[in-house]
Amino acid sequence: MKLSKLLIGTTIISQIVFLGGCSEEAAASSGEIVLNVLEAGKEVTEYYGKATIKMYSEDEETEQIEIEEFVAKNGQRKVITTDLNNNHQSFAYNTGDKLITFDESTQQAIKIDLKGEDLPTSNTQKEQLINLLDGMKKTHSYEVVGEETISGINTYHLKATPKTEDSILGTMEFWVDKKTWFMMKTVTTTADITSEIVYKKVDFSPDFSTTTFEVTLPEGIEAFPLDTEMNSQTGTIKEAEKAVEKKILAFSEDKVKIESIDWQEIGGEINRTEVNMMYADKDKSTPAFLVSVFPTPTGEGMDIQKSKWMVRGHHAEYMEEIRAISWDEDGLRYNVMINNPDLSIEEVIKWTEDMDYQ
Repeated sequence: MKLSKLLIGTTIISQIVFLGGCSEEAAASSGEIVLNVLEAGKEVTEYYGKATIKMYSEDEETEQIEIEEFVAKNGQRKVITTDLNNNHQSFAYNTGDKLITFDESTQQAIKIDLKGEDLPTSNTQKEQLINLLDGMKKTHSYEVVGEETISGINTYHLKATPKTEDSILGTMEFWVDKKTWFMMKTVTTTADITSEIVYKKVDFSPDFSTTTFEVTLPEGIEAFPLDTEMNSQTGTIKEAEKAVEKKILAFSEDKVKIESIDWQEIGGEINRTEVNMMYADKDKSTPAFLVSVFPTPTGEGMDIQKSKWMVRGHHAEYMEEIRAISWDEDGLRYNVMINNPDLSIEEVIKWTEDMDYQ
């Protein structure tokens, strides 16, 4: 995850979870593989689950985390995460209109306004699985490996294999409850990094108390809005240039127009200022693409790799799963993530030739 954040930007990373936003026709076709083997049954609307997450690098275990999930019919959720290496805990509360997180190790709490947002976590397990498979239908091939019992539950073992070696999502395997679509186990392998999630216990008829979903923060801890924590600002392209201390290339207004510009000062391991510009079709005002711009990252593995793609005379990397292309120019890394399904990557690259400083 560290490499992906540095390469393509935090805002674009956050949009990867919305890969399922395709047409009904596409969703139906990609779901056929699963629909042919999974039994019709009730979908999970509430549950209590306890799972273990393990991370491996070159077959060596690097992380081991335990999670407890409390999910109510009305959409309320509570997740307790415990790092088994140091016993530190973090908490996340989804109250329906806001998400509040608290990290025991840093003693920091953050809140995010969810009003008006249709988040993937609000979908059923069936919807999440079909949307995920649908988002990878062009980049992965699917197969039903067989049947296995995971923590006492009979599952189908499904596998999604990338069609190319440079896929950012890698190989994904799912062990899905035949009756409820619940993903009892998930294994993802990208390059030499493997993550494994296994549910040790699941209760589909939980008896939650009235206090289960109450937000509990230590005395003296206040949850700060995410925008405040990340120093998010909005403004003009000139103001954004001052934030990154460099001139920023913009697309020609003959084709598209800038709908909004914002930038954040991101700390921690990323430690940079990142500018996001949302472009829309000039005539229809429909979303066209998101451009994320930040100082070119340095260090091992941070360079744009040579490929068949070139943008404005520079080597570029194209991530088909999210329809995003990245290149470096004059000390900045540009990432363009295409939102409009009618726009081809070739057309957008052609438009970049007319980009200029404002």
